[in-house]
Amino acid sequence: MLQTFGDIGALADRHGTPLVLYSENVLRESVLRLKAALPGSSSLAYSIKANPNPSLLHLLNGLGLMAEAASAGELVLALNCGVSARRLFLGGPAKSREAIEAAARAGVAGVLIESATDLTRVKSVAREAGVTLDVLLRVNPSHLSSTSVLRIGGLASPFGFDEELLPQAVRECDGGGVQYAGLFLYAGSQHFSSADIVDNTRYLCQLCRRLCADGIPPPRVLDFGGGFGVPEDESQPELDLRRLNEGLDRVFSEEVQSLARFGLERTVFESGRYLVSRAGIYVTRVMDVKRSRGKVFAVLDGGINNLGIRQFLYRTFEPRLEVWGRDGNAAGEPITVVGPTCTPIDIVHKGCPLPALREGDLIVIRDFGAYTSSYSPLHFCGHPWPAEVLVTATGGERVLRRRGFLEEACGIGYIDPKG
Repeated sequence: MLQTFGDIGALADRHGTPLVLYSENVLRESVLRLKAALPGSSSLAYSIKANPNPSLLHLLNGLGLMAEAASAGELVLALNCGVSARRLFLGGPAKSREAIEAAARAGVAGVLIESATDLTRVKSVAREAGVTLDVLLRVNPSHLSSTSVLRIGGLASPFGFDEELLPQAVRECDGGGVQYAGLFLYAGSQHFSSADIVDNTRYLCQLCRRLCADGIPPPRVLDFGGGFGVPEDESQPELDLRRLNEGLDRVFSEEVQSLARFGLERTVFESGRYLVSRAGIYVTRVMDVKRSRGKVFAVLDGGINNLGIRQFLYRTFEPRLEVWGRDGNAAGEPITVVGPTCTPIDIVHKGCPLPALREGDLIVIRDFGAYTSSYSPLHFCGHPWPAEVLVTATGGERVLRRRGFLEEACGIGYIDPKG
C-alpha cells in the first residue's frame, strides 16, 4: 500500500521531515468501502474533528458526504470548503453563541443538542436571529452494546441526555427557536464488532418507537453515529463490513422502514477515523541511536508533538513502524523509539522489533490520517509543524500545508513584547 504514497524518500528530501503524506486513492477507497457497507438510503457524514485539513474536507465533500462540525471554527471551515449548509450538522458539548449564530445564519441541517442548558442556549440565540433550527437530541442510553476502545454512551457522561430525560427534553422543543427533528446516538470510538454497531442502530430505532408510544412525535432524522474501527496493531481485528452490511440491512427493513411510514425522512451515519486514518502516513527521520543501561534508544525528529495525545487516550498499543528503503528488514534487538521533545513521555514505541537503526534512516508510521496533527501539542518545545502533502490519484503531489517557520514554532498569535 505504501506505493500509493509516492516516492517517500524523495518527498522527504524535498519537503523535510517530519512529513505527513496523504494518498487520494486510499482516501477514495476508504469512502467507497464504508458507503458500500451502509444501507443505500442512508447518508454518510464526515466528522471534521478527525482531521480538519481543508483539502481533505474538499475532497470528501466532492464524494457526496455530509459533514459534522464540533465547533464554530469547524462550521466556518466546512462552509468555506463548499459543504452545503443543508448537509451540515453542528455538534459539540459547549456550543458558543458565536457557533449557534453561525449555524442560524447558514441554515444548517441540524444542531446536535447535548443537554438542557445547551438546548436553552440554542433556543435563545435562534429566537433572537428570527429563525427556527432543527435539533437532534443526543441520547445517553441506559445500556448499549459496546466493546469499543473508547466507550462514550451508556454510562455517566457529559455527552447527551440520559435516556429517561428525553421526553421532557422533546417537550422543551416547542417551536420557539427550535424544532425537534430526531435523535443522535454515538456509542463510542473504534468499534471492531459489527454486531455492536447493528445492535445500537436497532436500539435507537426501538427507543423512537417507545417514545412515540408515550406521545412523543416521530423523528424526521436519525443519526446513528459511527465509531467504525480501524485496526492499528495486530491485536485488533478488521471490522467485518460484509456482516455490518447484512445486519444493517435487516435493521432498516425491520425498523427504519416502519418509522419511515410515520415521517422519518433521513438516516445518517458518521465517520471520521475510518475515512481518513489509512489515507495518511507519517515520515520521520532517525536523529540518534544510543545505548543506555542495556537498552537501545532511537531518537526521531518527530514524536508526540505530531502523533497526538491519543497516544495516551485512544491508543493502548504500539503503532506500527517500518524502516523505509532498507534492504534486509530482519528484526534485531528491541528498540525504544522516542521523539524530539524534552519529556520522558515522548515515547513512540517502547520495544519495537526493528532492524538495527542508523542515523538518517526514515521511519514510516501508518494510519496517520486521523486524530494526529490537529490533536497534538504542535508547539511544545518549538519544533516547526510538518508539511502535509497529498499524492494525487494520478501520482502527482500537492502541498496541503507548508512546513512551519521557526518564527511560528513556539505558537502563533502572540503579541510582540517589543511593541
